[in-house]
Amino acid sequence: MLDIFKRPITVIIIVGAIVIALIWSYVDKRIQSNKEAAEAKKITDAAQIITNLTNIDPKDYDELVKAEYQKAVTNATAADPNNAFSALVVELPGDLALNSGNDRFVFTSPDNAANNWTITFSELTGNFIRAIIPKSDYLGELKPVNTNLWKFQYVTAIQIAEQNGGKTFRENNSLTGVTLTLKHGDPNNWLAWTVEYNSKDNKFVKQVDANSGKTIDSISTTGDQASSVQ
Repeated sequence: MLDIFKRPITVIIIVGAIVIALIWSYVDKRIQSNKEAAEAKKITDAAQIITNLTNIDPKDYDELVKAEYQKAVTNATAADPNNAFSALVVELPGDLALNSGNDRFVFTSPDNAANNWTITFSELTGNFIRAIIPKSDYLGELKPVNTNLWKFQYVTAIQIAEQNGGKTFRENNSLTGVTLTLKHGDPNNWLAWTVEYNSKDNKFVKQVDANSGKTIDSISTTGDQASSVQ
């Protein structure tokens, strides 16, 4: 029976099978190695993408904004039961880093014709500071915000502004900061975010309707009035 292994054809078949097995094993390992290298590159490339407010999911900030708003209202009405939420000003650094903003909620009261009541939250620390500021020094006369029209928070607003000239401005200027202001104003008393990009020598401003998510200039151009007109 062992004579079969002495036949040349048998030896060739066995050797061939071994060679094929070795080649297949090598190819399989190379394929697996290439897959692992490709996955590692994807992870590395993803890590190299700078994550900031321009490319995160805005929903990640929904709870923060809601929590700050509720705390602001609680403190404002404790100071004056007639205080009404009238504006929100978000101040961001030039790198638009996550959790780096100062969020200032502004309230007005018929009992205080000269001043606005404010509370400013630090996203970095969670701390807040309250202040009474003369209207003539900051924001002037304001109308209470119709919160039913407040459908887009500031992260969405800045991403819309990015798509409508903001990104180009950032790429061509050294950004020192971005300020976003939510309040009722012209045209037609819309509730809008005014997004202001600032550099040392220039600024870029874009208004975003807080109710529809459209830019104010595009609404005006198309004649498509937002439902936030009061």
